[in-house]
Amino acid sequence: MTGKLTGKATRRLVGRSLFGWVAGLSLSLLGAAIALADVPFPLWDILPYLQTQTSVPIFLPDVLPAAEVEQIYISAEADNISYSLSLDYTQDCRGATACNIGSLSAEVGGFSFGPNDLLPGDQFALVTLTDGSQGGFFNFCGAYCSAILQWERGGVLYTMYLKNGTLEELLTIANSAIAAGPR
Repeated sequence: MTGKLTGKATRRLVGRSLFGWVAGLSLSLLGAAIALADVPFPLWDILPYLQTQTSVPIFLPDVLPAAEVEQIYISAEADNISYSLSLDYTQDCRGATACNIGSLSAEVGGFSFGPNDLLPGDQFALVTLTDGSQGGFFNFCGAYCSAILQWERGGVLYTMYLKNGTLEELLTIANSAIAAGPR
């Protein structure tokens, strides 16, 4: 833990990339985007920290969908009733719009989007998750699109967000987290 951020315990996984967790795989993009297979989520670096900071059941995926970026930096915040992970392109992003890829979060009694929150052009769909539970998929577009998948379990709202993401990518992440069970 490196300190406090807005009253929440914070840990930065500085200088680590998701690709560093794939058997030491080293990549050089040489200025070109390349498609990669699904990559393991850095679970064992994040989980011990979250387990000491929150009482919320922790649902994290085992894998993330393929990415066309060389590095993804993860920062975590947690308190007794919530946790939030920011997935970023840069080390010091901390979820800022320009450098953020997405987020995974959980909060007791959190705010859930609904059809009444939609504007013209926004999308909403009910989806069935791997355990048979229902979730809500939302896609809001402006300068970029925000793909969000939410579901509730035991009074906790779980939210997964990807900038310019797809329903399929979010279902992969959510179903991986649900299949793994609470950690």
